[in-house]
Amino acid sequence: ELAKNKRAYLLVSLNSKIIGQKNSENKTIAIDTNGIVQYSSLKSFPVPGAENSVKGDELIETMNTPFGKVSSVICFDADFPNLVRQTSKLNTSILFVPGYDWAAIVPYHTNMIKFRAIENGIPVFRQVNTGLSAVYNPLGIMQNSKHFDIQSKDALFIQDVTISKINTLYSKIGDVFVFLCIVCLSSIFLMSKKIQKLSDN
Repeated sequence: ELAKNKRAYLLVSLNSKIIGQKNSENKTIAIDTNGIVQYSSLKSFPVPGAENSVKGDELIETMNTPFGKVSSVICFDADFPNLVRQTSKLNTSILFVPGYDWAAIVPYHTNMIKFRAIENGIPVFRQVNTGLSAVYNPLGIMQNSKHFDIQSKDALFIQDVTISKINTLYSKIGDVFVFLCIVCLSSIFLMSKKIQKLSDN
């Protein structure tokens, strides 16, 4: 009703308990201006040993809006480049990353998001209930940030985001270049060992 009454697009992140089970559902629900749910996406990679939530299908979804396609991943999911790289194939315009951080990983977990922005050439908005919320442009430059904690009275973070996309090599080939470098270095190492062994003989 809120989305419909305000004519707003909503991304609602929540952790809901499953009646009769120990597991919960850590998910994001995307709602359009008509109040219709466009997608409901579970967290793909629950934190091992830290949360008992149902594992998602590792597929990113999108919601169409007048300003482009909106996608989201949840917290720890953004630590997996291959998962986020789906945004390029989906032609996502902006990626939202709702999260829950604790003191030991603030602000590092949010700062890592800049790499997902650079890799896929899209703006990324990470919003947390405790810790550092921030917006990065496709070049990985922080546009704005705000710190939140449990005592925060001002829980609102407003930021104009320019929707722009940069075609990147990583979005097309992923970690292929990295693997090629590893193969080349390994080959050089083995060859040097072989040459050294021959010279010793």
